[in-house]
Amino acid sequence: MQVVKMHFRVYIFMMLACCAQGLLKAQADMKQAWVNKLNQSRDTSKVLNFLGYGRWWEDSNMDSAAAYYKKAGALAQKLNYTTGILSYYANYTYVLNQQGKLDESLRLNLEALDIARKKGTHQDVADCLFNTGSCYNNLGNYDKALTYYIDAAHLLETLHAHKDLITVYDNIGGVFTNSGQYQKGLYYHTLALQKAKLDDDSMGIAKTLINIGNSYNLLNNTADAEKNIRQGLAIARIKNNTYLESIALNTLAGIYNGKNQFREAAIQAYEALRLAKKIDSKYAETEALKTILTSYLSLKAYDSCIVYANTILHSGNGFQNGPDTYKTYDMLAEAYAGHGDFANAFSFLKKSKHLQDSINKIEVERKMQKLESDYVVAKNERQILSLEQEKKRQQLFIISLAGAIVVGFLIALLIYRNVQSKQKSAEQQAMAREKEIATLQQEQQLLAAGYILKGQEDERSRLARDLHDGLGGLLSGIKLSLMSRNDAMNDKSMLQLDYAISEMRRIAHSMMPEALVRFGLQDALQDFCTSFAGSDAFRLHFQSFGLEERLHQNIETVIYRIVQELVTNAIKHSQAKDIYIQLVRTEHEVNLTVEDNGIGFDKDAPEIKHGMGFKNVINRVEYLNGRLDIQSEKGLGTTITIDFNL
Repeated sequence: MQVVKMHFRVYIFMMLACCAQGLLKAQADMKQAWVNKLNQSRDTSKVLNFLGYGRWWEDSNMDSAAAYYKKAGALAQKLNYTTGILSYYANYTYVLNQQGKLDESLRLNLEALDIARKKGTHQDVADCLFNTGSCYNNLGNYDKALTYYIDAAHLLETLHAHKDLITVYDNIGGVFTNSGQYQKGLYYHTLALQKAKLDDDSMGIAKTLINIGNSYNLLNNTADAEKNIRQGLAIARIKNNTYLESIALNTLAGIYNGKNQFREAAIQAYEALRLAKKIDSKYAETEALKTILTSYLSLKAYDSCIVYANTILHSGNGFQNGPDTYKTYDMLAEAYAGHGDFANAFSFLKKSKHLQDSINKIEVERKMQKLESDYVVAKNERQILSLEQEKKRQQLFIISLAGAIVVGFLIALLIYRNVQSKQKSAEQQAMAREKEIATLQQEQQLLAAGYILKGQEDERSRLARDLHDGLGGLLSGIKLSLMSRNDAMNDKSMLQLDYAISEMRRIAHSMMPEALVRFGLQDALQDFCTSFAGSDAFRLHFQSFGLEERLHQNIETVIYRIVQELVTNAIKHSQAKDIYIQLVRTEHEVNLTVEDNGIGFDKDAPEIKHGMGFKNVINRVEYLNGRLDIQSEKGLGTTITIDFNL
């Protein structure tokens, strides 16, 4: 049985050795991958790779991490790469915090905040506010820490940066816890946990669970405290986060101390100390040493207490001259007293009292400075309020003055527009009067033209009647007288007399066509065209549509005279072979077209415009309120279109 156990132990040892070798190989491969990245990268990408490689070193060697962060910062400064510069500050000050170099970390974070406000984004400013708040929190200046954290939270809320808010809310909870307001601390830690769960942020969940456990412990709820811490510890181990694992174990050790399980507390604190040393986290290391010191003091292991107390005091971890220091002095005094060394015990009690007085003095001075600052701020606020009221009065005066100017301008504008309106109305009335006068003049001209045309037609009718009745009758009488005589001379006279009668009838018919009077415009124009049927020089073509019903006699007479004049002009001047007349009547219009294929003419020529025949046509068209259009080019004939509105 013993042999079997031995073989089993050897097997386990071999398995652990293999795992260790595998882990070492994986780490070596990862390290080589980062080295390759750094060798291949240039400029800003190299800055980012330095930062990434530094983060890789954080879990094993803080000094190496710091070295690569410094390289990233130097290169970012050289390239004037703002994002790289701010990332350097954030990562390097994290290392300084872990190493307990809090004053240097605060100085650098304040520098970073100034750069972010000048050159960075709102997210950069929020990050720097948070980091600065963390420095003040570590230094025990909780008022300033809370101020910076809250400013960061407000900015992150406007940016909807939920992941960053997890850490901010968690740290605000830490400030309240450190200042003794455990219930408020628990509230903010719980708020951070809710957001971490919504974002599925496993490391955020682990960290907030550990802090919630610590708050429950301080509220004497050890059951909930241990449950939350163990949940956070399990996640930290799964994610291989050595720092969180160390903090969780040390917090768990504190719970055991509270339950008087001092040996179990010391075991957990020792493991926390081992992990803190592994990653070179001075903060986690000091927290573990304090817990171990408390456990040993309760166990009355005074020699060990003295050793660990001196380790804390001489570790150079940046926590000297603070509450942790005088608490350590108190425990040293108790350890020396337990050892029987009352001289050293009294000496450390004096140191503790002196340091407490110094801290209290500083605290009093800080409070007095705060009161003075509040007084100055209040005084400034009163001055600002007074200035703002004065500014408001000035603004009111300016607004009133501007309002008066605007009202004055509007009144002037209304007056101007009124004057313009009256002037425009007067101009419109004048134009209307001029138009009315022009219309009356046109009507008078048309009326005069109508009278002239009517007079002409009446005179033509009278002459036609006189020729037909008077001269026609006389010639007919002469013809009858001559018919009674029978000689050669008489035959010649009869021929001449017949010609004279025929010519007289033609002239009389031309002056007032009988067909126009008796049958209307369509028949009259048809007869007019037929009268030229025997001509060899040209052909006259006539078409009409919609003239079944007669027009007013006066309109028919005017249109007939227009056609007569246009055809006569075409016969005389155009040398056309074909002349086309088209007359179309619609419901409200009569359209006349006279077209020829003659030599054409220049319609703008003076002899055309001022010719008696053309003027007669224009007068007649205007008399009937018609529209005249002439299209003519030399060699391409002529088209004259007239529209009469009935």
